[in-house]
Amino acid sequence: MMTQTHESCLASPLDPFLGSFLRELAELEDGYSPTSHCGPVAARLEWAPAFVEAMFTSARARGLLEPYRAKGARGRARWRVSERGRTWLMTRSSEANGEHFAVIAPTPSPAAR
Repeated sequence: MMTQTHESCLASPLDPFLGSFLRELAELEDGYSPTSHCGPVAARLEWAPAFVEAMFTSARARGLLEPYRAKGARGRARWRVSERGRTWLMTRSSEANGEHFAVIAPTPSPAAR
């Protein structure tokens, strides 16, 4: 019987897409600029640019991205995967490989005992 972690029970249906988006951003050495990188990231992932914007908004709202001042970015903030985002990615990668499972079962009612 397959079990799930508490977080995976609460996962969003968009999480697989969010994972792909975060992995793509992690490859950008100077951070992600929504203005400059939305189109190229959309092309690499074969998504519509509006969907990339939605993933950016979701990742930022969930604390999976953090602002980052890249050298030579002329003072504009860029974004990179936060520590929380890296942990989120590692957890999902481990779960996908069957390495991280915890049993969460409902407490049986007294009548069922």
